[in-house]
Amino acid sequence: MTSLALNGEPIGFVKPKTSVLKRLVTCALISLCAYGALSAFLTRYKVNIDITPQRCLSAWVYLLDTKDKEIKPGDLISIEGHYGILPDKYRYTKMVGGVAGQKVTYDGMYIENSNGFKKYAPPNKEYYKLKKERNLPTEWNLKGNELFLMGDTQYSLDSRVVGLADASYILGKAYVLF
Repeated sequence: MTSLALNGEPIGFVKPKTSVLKRLVTCALISLCAYGALSAFLTRYKVNIDITPQRCLSAWVYLLDTKDKEIKPGDLISIEGHYGILPDKYRYTKMVGGVAGQKVTYDGMYIENSNGFKKYAPPNKEYYKLKKERNLPTEWNLKGNELFLMGDTQYSLDSRVVGLADASYILGKAYVLF
């Protein structure tokens, strides 16, 4: 029930009369815009959940930008595991420690490249065992499509152990969600 003022005009909010057709068209346009925006987002971005038993980074859910493949040291990227001793089809998310044209060194505690990137990366006991068995290098001169990839967990299988990665296997740049 609407209260009327002395002059016969309603007091308060009066719902404007709109046709059902106008409401349907408005709803359809909003839905179409939302669908277009979501499609555009999902064409470029994917959610990547790291299900590997020994994650390379302490995060486990990433937003993967499949169009951005220009990388520099310090960036996080996701890469297919089709190289080195990782022949599986897992997606690994790792930090870039070096790119082509850079020299990367590992002194047992820090990974450092010739452009000034330096990251604390202490090894686990297994690394020393593998270093003896496989004569693992501690210095890499990157050329061509080579990347030095690293993790921030003690159990990361990164370029110190599995060797340099091939940039052609990059799926995109990764951003931590959780």
